[in-house]
Amino acid sequence: MKHHLSPEPNSWAAVATYLWVLFLAVWGYVADFTHRYARGCIRPPAWLTFLFDLPGAIFFGVITYFISHTAHLDEWTSAALIGLAGHIGGRGVYRLEAYLWAKLTRHSEYS
Repeated sequence: MKHHLSPEPNSWAAVATYLWVLFLAVWGYVADFTHRYARGCIRPPAWLTFLFDLPGAIFFGVITYFISHTAHLDEWTSAALIGLAGHIGGRGVYRLEAYLWAKLTRHSEYS
């Protein structure tokens, strides 16, 4: 495993790194959005859906960057995971939450 050092927080390398992470997360989300739009899965207005889901994609891309950096993954693996996290974005969390909620309430004594 390759251990890469963090750039200094106030350096241009840090700014470039975070811009690259944001770009990959947004690119992954745009790929997901255009695919869903082409299939007709997005209700009008589409730009509103895009704006509401974009922060989740960016958030999960940045979180994935920090996890992959902490795990000392190489840059190419980190880039792939960041793009994938942006692609899944908040919608993946919503799906996981709905799945777990259905599982938990089905086996609950209160259901």
